[in-house]
Amino acid sequence: MSSLSSIQGGYYVKYMLNEILIPLRCGIMKEVILYNTKDLRVVDSPKPTCGPSDILVKLRACAICPTDLRKYTLGELGSPLLHLPMNMGHEWTGDVVEVGESISYPKVGMRVRGSGWGGYAEYNLMSLQRLASWGRPIEDMVVEVPKDVSYEEGTFLENIEICMHAVIDQAQSGLGKSLVIIGGGQMGLTQVMIGKLIGATVIVTELVDWRLEIAKKFGADYVINTAKEDAVDTIKKITNGKMADGAIITVGVPPAILQGLNVLGRNGRAVLFGGATLDTTVTFNPNLIHYGDRALVGCSGGPPRGRLAMGLIASGKILVNRLITHKFKLEELPEAFRLISENKLESYLKGVVVY
Repeated sequence: MSSLSSIQGGYYVKYMLNEILIPLRCGIMKEVILYNTKDLRVVDSPKPTCGPSDILVKLRACAICPTDLRKYTLGELGSPLLHLPMNMGHEWTGDVVEVGESISYPKVGMRVRGSGWGGYAEYNLMSLQRLASWGRPIEDMVVEVPKDVSYEEGTFLENIEICMHAVIDQAQSGLGKSLVIIGGGQMGLTQVMIGKLIGATVIVTELVDWRLEIAKKFGADYVINTAKEDAVDTIKKITNGKMADGAIITVGVPPAILQGLNVLGRNGRAVLFGGATLDTTVTFNPNLIHYGDRALVGCSGGPPRGRLAMGLIASGKILVNRLITHKFKLEELPEAFRLISENKLESYLKGVVVY
């Protein structure tokens, strides 16, 4: 019975034991589990029971993160965070339906954006002890969703947090600075909005014209289709030879990483934002960094800004509702992952599971 209490990432590893656990529990829920590469299934699992320091949430929405798609498509090569079997959902919102006796926040009935894995399910359980171990205010990890923000919009909170970290902390962009965003997906478009909020001149490079058109609608000052024109030459003209103060590389592939380094001016900062497969390598001349006083930095997490991010959504300063292009039911998720991974959904930016 020791396997019944084994834990990965704070969650009980129960999926392979459903046939044992379900008869022992009074409640059953639906959830979607990744068992192996491209093996995503809707299963019956025990509904979590709420302990003294737990928070039980009835889920209302969960967004599909690009890292989920990478785990699904590439398995162990896709992410160091993969542990199978796995409920990958982590951008989720819902209603607090039960709290343990030691919980003072959140309250039952509160609409929240939660933290942790388990979002592709009807219910999810958060442990106060696990949340406390992260060393952040609980109000920035379990963030109340205001009434004028939809459950779907609330799922973007973590995206906005990490994009603020990329633009403000890592790229050190700001008023009057030039910022190149490589990749016009939903994360890059979020960075466009943040860059414009803080007064940067934003340049987006991308291979797909319709994404560049959306980038312009979100406020990008310049857009470059790198299939048709050279990014370095064009940015040199835009900046009158100075080149960019910062570049955020939202796509973790070698050509994009090299582009990020090559568009920088002196003292520029390139941010590795998009995760790469575990077998990715990049070769470049270190003198590019050394003699140019340039910096290549990573981006994962960042300081707690959950309440600030939710405020930006509520105020309409970050228009996340325009990033949602597709909605799915929970039972449609395996087919949705297949279609997205095979590029068979037209004009896809961001999908959200709605319960």
